[in-house]
Amino acid sequence: MASLALVRTARHAIENHDPSLIEEACEYESAAQAPATRRAYAADWRDFLDYCAKAKASALPASPQTVALYVTQLAKTSRIATIRRRLVAIAQLHKERGLESPASHEMVRRVVRGISNTIGSSQTKKSALTVDGLRALLLEVRREDLMSKRDRAIVLLGFAVK
Repeated sequence: MASLALVRTARHAIENHDPSLIEEACEYESAAQAPATRRAYAADWRDFLDYCAKAKASALPASPQTVALYVTQLAKTSRIATIRRRLVAIAQLHKERGLESPASHEMVRRVVRGISNTIGSSQTKKSALTVDGLRALLLEVRREDLMSKRDRAIVLLGFAVK
């Protein structure tokens, strides 16, 4: 099964090569991203397609204005990390098609920076583990099997390093 990038390659560029070598290269190319990443990007792309259909805008190639308005819409319901991941999905699909990515346009970058500065995602501060908390944690791992001993050692090392 040939990958999208190799299928889109000019046929004359690969036609004289060993078919099994082409297949192997396609497998390596497919392994470049984890399956979960591919699924997330596919879902992100579908979401962008839905937005473009409702806005009667072109998704491929997408204009920087369309992408800027899309991320503005996303800012109402999504975290900045989700917005950035969706931009990566849009950028990758454009690159795969040999198109310039609208996600890297300065206007889109400024809108995303503004979203981040305005609604951002502040880190939730957690209190540090105390010695009493450490004791309670170690008491939970009481078994004497090898994995339990390993777990206790990892927790103690982590606590000692800090």
